[in-house]
Amino acid sequence: MGGDPAARPVFVLVTVAATLAGFVAASAAGVSPAWAAFAGAAVLAARALAQRRTTVAAVGRSAAVPFLLFVLGLGIVVQAVVGNGLDRILGPLIPGGTSLPALLATAALSAVLANLINNLPAVLVLLPLAACGRRIHPAPAPSRPRRPARQVPTLPTGRARRGSRGRGARAA
Repeated sequence: MGGDPAARPVFVLVTVAATLAGFVAASAAGVSPAWAAFAGAAVLAARALAQRRTTVAAVGRSAAVPFLLFVLGLGIVVQAVVGNGLDRILGPLIPGGTSLPALLATAALSAVLANLINNLPAVLVLLPLAACGRRIHPAPAPSRPRRPARQVPTLPTGRARRGSRGRGARAA
């Protein structure tokens, strides 16, 4: 990065570095990293708006809502595929442990899957499987004790219940 030191985008670089640190801190705190990404984007957008280099409409258009909807739909499709058996197929292929051969095997499986179905779906499929830290085998369905059927109270035949005020009572 040579050239004039004044031309370096220091604010942007500091914001990106803070966002990356926010990913680490959010993960350690058990908070979704999406909040760190949102904060970084909000800081950059607020500065550009304050300097009048962009408009609110332009910031909204840059959010690429159709692409966000596509990613949401992709997540739904991948969840459906994983829930219908792909996890049982890929689960035994994921090696257990953190040794170098296990990590290399996981990386190889990730590369093959990313080339077959693309990067984002591969991450959506493998992340829950790898997060378990062990091979996944289908669990037996839990058995629930059956509750007895609820008895509905009945009135003696020939009598109909008309209300809580009794027979012939009228509302005032």
